[in-house]
Amino acid sequence: MQDLRGAAEIVPRDLRRAGHWAAAESGVRRGDEPIVVNPHAEIAAASGPAAVVALSFSTGAGDAASIDDSERFGFRLRNGAIEVELGARNWQALSDPATVVVTAFSVVPRVDEADLATFCAKPCSAGSTTCPPRQQIRSYAIDVAGRSAVDALVTRDLRSVVRVRNDIVVGSCEA
Repeated sequence: MQDLRGAAEIVPRDLRRAGHWAAAESGVRRGDEPIVVNPHAEIAAASGPAAVVALSFSTGAGDAASIDDSERFGFRLRNGAIEVELGARNWQALSDPATVVVTAFSVVPRVDEADLATFCAKPCSAGSTTCPPRQQIRSYAIDVAGRSAVDALVTRDLRSVVRVRNDIVVGSCEA
């Protein structure tokens, strides 16, 4: 079961890093300069439980506005193994189905929001859908289940919750 536990520890580690952007200073307003939106903010599997999750994070100081194939990552369950995408659609097994057969893998998103109205210079218009800005605090519940490839009676179910360290701000104050 160590093989299952090892794979189950790598998924939260990478999800925690999702959204990291080496050019984060590009997303800060300086005078009248336009801000660049973090291209790594999106984590697919955004609406419900999924057996595949796609994410990206920047490991270098590449182009501030785009995602390079080397910055794409993901996880999926395929043929009894959890696989990791290591950029450019290069999938590699994290677990060995000859040792443990992964029977379930899901990633369930949760988004909590914090109202940032106190940072606006003037009150928002009634009925505004974009004002006030809100900070989205993202977390994911990860569930991995498997059984021994040698003895089907030996099973293990591992659950964890991970908070993404890179929050997103949506909306804005009115001018």
